[in-house]
Amino acid sequence: MPRIAPEVAQHRLNINPEARPVKQRLRRFAPNQQKVIRDEVDRLIKARFIAEVKYPRWLLNVVLVKNPNGSWRMCIDYTDLNRAYPKDCYPLPRIDQLVDAIAGHERLMFLDAFSGYNQIRMATQDQEDTAFVTNRGAYCYKEMPFSLKNTSATYQRMVDKIFKHRLGRNMEVYVDNMIVKSRVTMTHLADLAETFQTLKRFNMHLNPVKCVFRVSSGKFLGFIIHQWVIDANLEKATSASPECEEAFEKLKACLAHLPQLASPKPGETLGLYLAASAQAISSVLVREKLQPYFQAHTIKVITDQPPRQTLSNFDTSSHMLDGRSSSANLTFSTPPGPPSKLSEAEYEALLHGLRLALELHVDDLEVFSDSQLVTGHVNRSCEARDPTMVSYLMEVKRLAYRFSHLSVARIPRARNERADALAKSTSTRISGLAPATESVETPTIMTHEVAKMNIPPNWIEEILRYKAGGKEPDDPIVARWLR
Repeated sequence: MPRIAPEVAQHRLNINPEARPVKQRLRRFAPNQQKVIRDEVDRLIKARFIAEVKYPRWLLNVVLVKNPNGSWRMCIDYTDLNRAYPKDCYPLPRIDQLVDAIAGHERLMFLDAFSGYNQIRMATQDQEDTAFVTNRGAYCYKEMPFSLKNTSATYQRMVDKIFKHRLGRNMEVYVDNMIVKSRVTMTHLADLAETFQTLKRFNMHLNPVKCVFRVSSGKFLGFIIHQWVIDANLEKATSASPECEEAFEKLKACLAHLPQLASPKPGETLGLYLAASAQAISSVLVREKLQPYFQAHTIKVITDQPPRQTLSNFDTSSHMLDGRSSSANLTFSTPPGPPSKLSEAEYEALLHGLRLALELHVDDLEVFSDSQLVTGHVNRSCEARDPTMVSYLMEVKRLAYRFSHLSVARIPRARNERADALAKSTSTRISGLAPATESVETPTIMTHEVAKMNIPPNWIEEILRYKAGGKEPDDPIVARWLR
């Protein structure tokens, strides 16, 4: 059977040169199991997937795994070998995004590759390192076996290269699971023809027994996909033990009556509700699916927690942004106080917001403040003369350099309704009405009072004082000298 060309895909091990090779002792099997191993080895030799090897550096045992139907399946225990080389970081697609991308199409075609992994060649220099031992001899793989590490990444890299012009348009692929999708029925034959032309060009073979053509629904990665809805595949749900059977059946009954999921419409606003207790944290997002939709839809977060506590998981919260302008709204309020302390508090609110934005990896930031002093200092419409204000201004400028764009605009207090409402709500003492707040305990700029010291005047000051007012120095010797 023709293979995928090495320039398209080839599996390499990249074994660490300092790794010590392992040669396992031959594992003994019962006579009926030995027959299974012999039959599988003969099949692999006939298909030219394996070849005999005489002096391998690595030598590993076979393992027999029982299938659900009671038959045996032969695998290779590559545990020791897999420890000797690094993990391939090539990413696999997100299953939930693939399922959403397939929903809404009138016609689907489910494809399965014939011995998919074995269609990719092993690199010549790595073939002998895949050697395994049986009671009939030692063999190594010429094609990529299933049990090696990084095989899924190698296969995904191959299909991404082969179908790069079709992924997302009329095809979705997750490793060896392929679906051809047609938005309308009349284009399905054209999509099918394009698919087979691509498969023929790259010598990729299918398993016709597992392929399904021209359907409106089907099973894919644990889901049952219909034209407009997505259901869970209950056949994939199995209990862990007989003791759990009764409880699991009840759970399956509940799952069978769950609301059907639907893909959100572009631009549709999604509402995210958060709730937390001492025992659990939960969230509900209308139209389901979390992180992928933060970038494409407006998310409204409804919570009574402080901003930093709500946004403590920055990997998730960095995506809680408006899909069109990638913006988020936060409001900070300063407490009442004397003018000097109020100015410091206004600067602290600005600095606190800048730091929080940087922690959320915000690159473009617009700040609105009703403080004429702060906005005047930052925009250079007035000069900061007080040493403390100068220090605060320098700290703002230091943080501003970390943004690609930062603007600070002044708005009248009457228009700053959100901050005004927040300031009033934080001062209430009625239980249950005051929102959770976050306080800045330590000021950014520390100020110190300078104590006055009684230092006696020097002789120059005494002379100047005598010439100006005629007052003689207290020291009689100096006074006599001045006369």
